[in-house]
Amino acid sequence: MTERSGASPTVGLISCYFTLFDDQMPAGFRQDREAVVRRYAELLGRLTRHDPGTVPDALRQNINAFYAAAPSRMSDRKERKRATKIREQLTALNSKTNVQR
Repeated sequence: MTERSGASPTVGLISCYFTLFDDQMPAGFRQDREAVVRRYAELLGRLTRHDPGTVPDALRQNINAFYAAAPSRMSDRKERKRATKIREQLTALNSKTNVQR
């Protein structure tokens, strides 16, 4: 987890690089994609810190679909640790129970 001054801790980001397509994408594609991944990670963290039972089903399905499309390969230990944390948060979100921190 990383901590920003004045903000709550957040989970690190999963890899969102598409090396085969980077040359063909618009100039801001990578930055836009990283921003989306960052927002989903922040949202998932916030939802699991509070009562996941109050999360609307449509939002829960959207978050699950986003992470289901994430690559399953991990490039390093740090990324595997992030992915494990995200899986734990998704389990908590889907079980509709509060995660104790």
